[in-house]
Amino acid sequence: MKPASVLAIVTLTVAPAVSRGEQGLDQVQKMEAAGDVSSARAALAHAVESAPNNVTALTNYAEFLERYGDPACHEVYAKLLAQLRQSRATARAGVIASRMVKLDLLAGDRAAASRDAASR
Repeated sequence: MKPASVLAIVTLTVAPAVSRGEQGLDQVQKMEAAGDVSSARAALAHAVESAPNNVTALTNYAEFLERYGDPACHEVYAKLLAQLRQSRATARAGVIASRMVKLDLLAGDRAAASRDAASR
């Protein structure tokens, strides 16, 4: 079977469970542990695309991207932060805002760090 076919099958079967925060996350973690990072990322991205306001899916994807040093994690964290604020989860929103400031500083972007710190 072609790698693209395998990726499509994995994405379509795992992503819906990941977006609901079910055992699909275990499958993604197993893919990641086995070195199949691209399939794990695809499943997490698909979960967010399928449920863009799902806090669990956004959290899993943002943390995954952060582990791999992907600058896209900041954008996903920003979406997560907006969703947390909308749902009035203020304590958790503060934690995510702090994480965004840390990422800004690690990237050497003081202006973004100031903006993110002001938004806390």
